[in-house]
Amino acid sequence: MAKKGSQQDYLALFALAIAIFFVFITLFPFSEEQVVNSDKFVPSPSERGEVFTVSSGERGPRIVSGFIDPFDIKRGEEQMFSVHVTNFRPVKSVTVTIKTETQEYPYQLELLNGRSRDGFWQGKWAANYDSVTGYNAVISAYDATSDSIIELTL
Repeated sequence: MAKKGSQQDYLALFALAIAIFFVFITLFPFSEEQVVNSDKFVPSPSERGEVFTVSSGERGPRIVSGFIDPFDIKRGEEQMFSVHVTNFRPVKSVTVTIKTETQEYPYQLELLNGRSRDGFWQGKWAANYDSVTGYNAVISAYDATSDSIIELTL
């Protein structure tokens, strides 16, 4: 039998305290995390769409992959961007800014499925541009303290 206040008792209490801490932060995260488990699904791109993967840096939200559909857009057609973003902290917003030679068109994506720490963000809009003249897509993801920006030349 261990003596009162023995090293084994302190180690057991320490292990219990750590276990309680991990259960607490799992059930009650320090920052609000949005969770979307909707009936909406993240569709696959059509035959005109293009899938991309990204090796983004260590700082800020990580843009993992996504798709653009259609890739070869014609003016007035509906275009969809879907982006998979992960981060240690909840992601607050994801945007796509389409840059042409003369204008910029910013679009806000919405969390379609998953968690704000690991989810699929998507948006669609009628294109005011076309792939004949070319365009760049700047994908930006933001959390409360940092951002991650990827520019794709299309």
